[in-house]
Formats: sequence, structure tokens, C-alpha cells
Amino acid sequence: FLVLPRGRNFDTLVTAVPGVNQEPWLGGLSVDGASGAENMFYMDGTDITTLQTGVRGQSAAFEFVDEVKVVASGYPAEFGGAIGGVVTVVTRQGGNQFTGELIAYYEGSRLTGKERDSLRLNPLNIMVAEYVNYQDMYGKDTRDRVEAGFNLSGYILKDRLWFFATVLPVYTPIMRKVTFISVTPNIKGEYEQDNWAYNWQAKITAQPFNFVRMGASYVNNFTKYRGNLPGRDGTGSTTDVYEKYGFDYPNYTVQGFADFTFGNNFMVNVRGGRFLTNTTNQQVVANATRQRFSYSNSAYVPATDPRYRVRNWENRGRIYETDKYIQYKNHASADFTYYLNFYGEHAWRAGFQWVRQGGDASSAVSQTYPEVFMN
Repeated sequence: FLVLPRGRNFDTLVTAVPGVNQEPWLGGLSVDGASGAENMFYMDGTDITTLQTGVRGQSAAFEFVDEVKVVASGYPAEFGGAIGGVVTVVTRQGGNQFTGELIAYYEGSRLTGKERDSLRLNPLNIMVAEYVNYQDMYGKDTRDRVEAGFNLSGYILKDRLWFFATVLPVYTPIMRKVTFISVTPNIKGEYEQDNWAYNWQAKITAQPFNFVRMGASYVNNFTKYRGNLPGRDGTGSTTDVYEKYGFDYPNYTVQGFADFTFGNNFMVNVRGGRFLTNTTNQQVVANATRQRFSYSNSAYVPATDPRYRVRNWENRGRIYETDKYIQYKNHASADFTYYLNFYGEHAWRAGFQWVRQGGDASSAVSQTYPEVFMN
């Protein structure tokens, strides 16, 4: 797959399969017309589908990946939760030779052309729609994405015990220049948002006996950001602490397996693992009430903004502080396969699977204000 057009994540390759497309209005990856929330995603046998939205919950750069497989129909019973497709990823493993790579990628605004015009409501008269070019007004957002690391693989005991490891962090700073028109005289400012992704993977495999092959792997996608960017239309608050905002997002998959082969026709496969995501380490807690349109999922806006004092806006009286928002899936399974030649070739298969999924959330009310509804 190294010669196929693709992005940095494994799911950018699966669109090469007939009937598979990236459809933003269907929630992402669409298989034979199904929405992105109707697929199942597996990393080394562990389900990495998010609990609430049903989309892919973990990334893996191609330097992590040995095999990507998409099954649109006719998948085995253990993948019965899928209505669309099943995307399975197998991470790389070591062998009897030592190999390594140094990896570096760069992309960013310095390599792109001029921005397109944007359609917006005039911030001084929201009854007027207009096209503007923010690059002409304030300059282009400066965005740099730097991805650099290495991988190393080889053996600990030749023909018996192997390892593979990859470290591939990503750093993405974004700089924005804004002129605030919400005050007179106008104020100019420059703001930065820093995004980090600490991606690494480790896998160890062993064959202690000729009939047994086993292993364990860990894939980490911990991300965090620091700093918010004000809107480019210049209507944001000039006193907000944009540079102090941020969250941490722990994200990992750990799994183990053992494959037993008895003779030429009987196999036993045992699997177990855990997938976890979290939202934690909130940097800033709101200290003032906000408004939200009660019939929309639009973002909160300051309650003091007179442009939004219209019907169906409401003041939200409680401001929450997120301490943690853990979602996890634990699983264990065993499959038994027997191959038989009797008037043709047959494969008889049976198995069981145990799955436990749940969450652990802590979100405290940090401020309380009177609730006001405008109907």
C-alpha cells in the first residue's frame, strides 16, 4: 500500500476499496452507503469504535501498520455489531533481522496557496451576508504540522522472541492575527494554539513452542492542546484568556493474543484487550454565564452579547468543570476452528466473546447563576 495515494492515518487508504468513501455528511467513512457510525474498527483484535458516536476512536500512522482490511459484507459473527463495514488493522511486528527507520514529515500553511473567500454575516449588521477574504484582511493563519520519530524492530531470542517499537509524535502550532472590532478603537492581537499528539506503539511476539504463537501490543494516541483561537471576524472578547485554555485526551489500546495449532486441522485463538479514551486536565473554568439557542446544537456565546437577545436563547445557569470523562471497552474471546475434508473442504468454527464497556465521569458544577429563558 506504500504506492497508493493516502494520508497519514490508516483509514485514508481504505477508500481504495470499491464502495468505500469518505462522506462528511454521513459522519466519515461510508461503506456501501452506510453512515460512518455504522462501521466497526478493530486494532489487533480490540474494538476501537467509540461508545457514543460509533466512529473510529484511535489513529495509527502507516509506520505502525502491517495490514489493513475492509470487509463490507459476509463478516464473521464476532463482528455482528456492524451494519456498514468492518475495518481491521494489524500492527507491525519484529523478525529475525534488525531494522530501523528515521521518519519525518512536514505540512503547513507555508506550502498552500491563497485562502478562498468565506461567506459570513456582517458582524456589524447580521442582516447582511457578505464574502470576505480573511487572508487579505489579517493575513493567513500560520499552521505547521511537524511529525518526526523512529521505529526499531528485531529479535530478543532468534526464532523465538521478537519486538517492534515506534515513536512518532506530532506537533502542530497555529498562529492567528485578529483585529477586534467589538471595541473602539479596534485592538489587534496575535494568538497561538499548540497541539501535541504523543503517538507510540510497542509489540512483542513469541513462539515458545512450534504449536504456539503469542504476543502483546500497546498503541498510544495521547493528545492535548493549549490555547484557543478567537474568531477571525473580530467579534470575540478582548479580555478572554485565550492562551490558557486546554484539555488532555488520554487514548490507548492494549491487547494480547495466543494462537495454538494442533496438527494440520485444529486451531484455537485466544484474545483479550482494552480500549480507553478520556477527557481531563481542563485548564480554564468559565466564570460567567453563557447563552445557547435552545433549538440548536450551536456553541455557547456570552450572555451579554446584545446580538443574541432574541427568542429561544437561554442562559445556562450552571458552569461545569470536567475532571475526567473516561470511556472504555474490555474484551476477551476464544475461537475454535476445525478444518475437514469430506466431499469438499469445510471449516467448522465456534467461539465465545465477553465484552464490557462503560464510563467513569466526574463533572462538577463550578459556578451557579440564575437561569433566564427568552421565548
